[in-house]
Amino acid sequence: MADLTELSNEELSALVATRLMGWVEYLRPSDHHKVWWSDERRLAIDFVSHWSPATRIDHAWEVVEKVRSDGFEYHVEGTSAGGYNSAAFRYMKESPAFTCWPPYPIHGSGFQDTAPRAICLAALRAVGVEDG
Repeated sequence: MADLTELSNEELSALVATRLMGWVEYLRPSDHHKVWWSDERRLAIDFVSHWSPATRIDHAWEVVEKVRSDGFEYHVEGTSAGGYNSAAFRYMKESPAFTCWPPYPIHGSGFQDTAPRAICLAALRAVGVEDG
């Protein structure tokens, strides 16, 4: 796999859907066109062409909520126009509560020009998806 930062928004969103959210792509039987994401109960979640956590902050926040439900704490920080946005996750079972972030371990971080991409990168790295 390529460096996560080099993935297109579509590739990054698909990786988040499959590796982090645990969803699968439902293919239309007639032409195997990717139609929608579904969960383990085969319930439709959203159209593949619509759900984009790499570009939409409301979808990226669904990723934050998923990672939080798995025991991680998050920190998201934005900067001025033209700067970078950052996101980080740490696993709370390994870190004392009510502490400053450093020196406790950060399990996934991302720095990108948009907050949604930073959140996606940090979340994937937090759950063990590696660059390269």
